[in-house]
Amino acid sequence: MSDPIQADAPLQQGLAHRTIALEDENADAHFNRANALFDLHRYEDAIASYDNAIAREPAHMPAWKNRGLALIRLARYEQAAASCARALVLAPEDAEARAFRGNALQGLGRFQEAVESLDRALALQPRYAEAHHARGLALSALQERAEAVASFDRAIAIDPDFAAALFHRGNVLMELDRWEDARLSYDRAVQADSRFAAAYVNRGTALTFLGQLEDAIASYSHALALTDDLPVAHFGRAVARLLAGRLEEAWVDHEWRWKALRIGTALAAGQDSRPLWVGEQSLSGRTILLYSEQGLGDTIQLCRYASLVAERGAKVYLQVQDPLVGLLTGLAGVSAVFPAQLAPPAFDYRCPLMSLPLAFKTTLATIPSSPQYLTSDPAKVARWRAALGGSKRALRVGLAWSGSAAHPRNQSRSIALATLMRYLPAKPQYVTLQTEVRPEDRQTLRSHPALLDVSGELQDFSDTAALCECLDLVVSVDTCTVHLGAALGKPTWVLLPFAPDWRWMLHRADSPWYPSVTLYRQQMPGDWESVLVRVAEALMRFVPRNP
Repeated sequence: MSDPIQADAPLQQGLAHRTIALEDENADAHFNRANALFDLHRYEDAIASYDNAIAREPAHMPAWKNRGLALIRLARYEQAAASCARALVLAPEDAEARAFRGNALQGLGRFQEAVESLDRALALQPRYAEAHHARGLALSALQERAEAVASFDRAIAIDPDFAAALFHRGNVLMELDRWEDARLSYDRAVQADSRFAAAYVNRGTALTFLGQLEDAIASYSHALALTDDLPVAHFGRAVARLLAGRLEEAWVDHEWRWKALRIGTALAAGQDSRPLWVGEQSLSGRTILLYSEQGLGDTIQLCRYASLVAERGAKVYLQVQDPLVGLLTGLAGVSAVFPAQLAPPAFDYRCPLMSLPLAFKTTLATIPSSPQYLTSDPAKVARWRAALGGSKRALRVGLAWSGSAAHPRNQSRSIALATLMRYLPAKPQYVTLQTEVRPEDRQTLRSHPALLDVSGELQDFSDTAALCECLDLVVSVDTCTVHLGAALGKPTWVLLPFAPDWRWMLHRADSPWYPSVTLYRQQMPGDWESVLVRVAEALMRFVPRNP
């Protein structure tokens, strides 16, 4: 919304002070002083002056209206909505009061009501750019993205240099995976406002999704030149550098993930007060706690560093998500493994797993990349061999086609099982490695008897690891299954979206993190067909090792 005054604020404030001194009962004098204070962003003082104006003239509609906007600035939305409603009792046809009320309702999370209020404002004043912008924000919150973009477009048509509308339009386009359109919108936003740091940050994100990594890094750096305290810019630049293989430049920025992603750990009370180790202090004769912080796949990928920490002379405790405890018990270099909710014995230092690459100053050339660093329970392997049949004649392939529904980009990295099965050759025996099967995939499972569904029997990752030992090949979208198969040394084919996770980098079919991995990438966003055609052709040629 537009501010209620445009005059020179210090001058207007001085004039208003003198007017009030001469005529303290004049409501307009208090109103003018309030507007001047508003323009100085002194919102509490402005509200007090609006209240003085209203006390002298209870029907002073502009004071009620502008008071509502000042309350919005202070995020006191309930009071703001009430103040705007009072203004509308006095002047039902005032477009600004309608629009301000719409903003207050958005702050209260009442987005549909906000749209209705803004629609009434626009019926009164169709070329009200700020109201079109606010309507776009409300529609975006309602997940009505196409209509939100249309509202932002109307605001921009009225005011081509409306930087905030261009910025928020870009944000919605990003949610629609229209990365190039989003990038162009952010370009226009920073042209309209060269100090719009958030627009440079989101422009960097769009460029990252487009694979234009050097431009993305430059955009993040530009934002940080404007203001260094931007966690998302630091983290975004880290991701772009990791995707580009510039690991050594990325790890310091990557530490900003705590603030950028608002990550919380499962450390017990008091544990996070222990000194953080990132490679600087000697560990000789010391005890250190390594702990998970993000996804299951991240834990499997980074636990490889435990043996390197132990080589520094430390006794190593490992605290991980419950489903991984059985799998990681016995991991090389680790004295004991604890579930997230169980506090380990006393320790001297702590280090989150994702900070270990920083501690060891990891580069592409120094990634600890052994062919296999996890093993399976022999007894569980024997049970799976018996369950699958002792005399294996066909190629046996484990499949995982979708990730956790909680993942913010799960839709772009997952495949419908029906789509996957259309492309896979019939000859191999397929076994599910999914523990979460989406409802829409259940019918497909039932209609493909050649696909053995054992999802109900996979209680934790030690079960899944033992099953993987009985397979010739793991074929999976980018989920923790990939990390498990590869850490076990199994041939693992990863089906990647156009914009992949940082660890898979760009423009390569292998992974420096996992020698047994082959990457199959989308050539354009959403293009699973070309990926699955190549996978099907490779399956026809695949020669298994003895599992």
